[in-house]
Amino acid sequence: MNKLNQVVHGKKEGFSLVEMMIAMAVSVIVITGIISLIAYSTRSMSITQARAALQDAAKDSVAHISTHVMEGDSVTPYEDTVTGDGVSRGALLIRKKKIKGDGTEELSWYLYWVSSGQGAGDSDMLCFAPLADLGTELSMPVPDDFDTRNDAQRLNYIAALVPAVESAGRQKRHLLCDDVSRLKCEVQQKVDPADSTSKIGKPKLHVVLTLKDDKSEFECDKDIFMRNQ
Repeated sequence: MNKLNQVVHGKKEGFSLVEMMIAMAVSVIVITGIISLIAYSTRSMSITQARAALQDAAKDSVAHISTHVMEGDSVTPYEDTVTGDGVSRGALLIRKKKIKGDGTEELSWYLYWVSSGQGAGDSDMLCFAPLADLGTELSMPVPDDFDTRNDAQRLNYIAALVPAVESAGRQKRHLLCDDVSRLKCEVQQKVDPADSTSKIGKPKLHVVLTLKDDKSEFECDKDIFMRNQ
């Protein structure tokens, strides 16, 4: 009757304390949900952008490797190249042969290698350089008999060259991409069904490059046919 009198006489009744508390609780729940949704969307976008950046970097690097592998006449992957911090990381040595106008051969060597970062906590990086340029830069010229050396002997030279690059802090000069967690290269070729000890067909290089940062990870693998071998 009292409420009816208030309505009849044009008076407005205020909210009770319970109603105010319920309204505030509902508002907090709604606002919390909206904030969580925005945070989730922002985090998802950040992860997507990070993955896209890794994907682009990995694909560009593998495309770079593909170009040089297809032009090379000799490809040698190494799994145990020792770097300046004493950790073994992968490397790939490529030789290109060019016939000059006088009929003589001109050999050029190119090196891909995984190097440690320049500072503590930095990620590994994939580097690339013509071997002659790298040797000249570090006053460690490529030996004249490098072509006639075996794979283990060439590795000895590379295993001395790479730590010298890192000691001089020159990795960034030859950087292809950051955030490398793995580079694996393997020469593969079909086995002759009639003779399991023989190989047939053109060899191919199977490349796996994995990039990883604190937000995402991406792995790119590709078979590259070595048409000049």
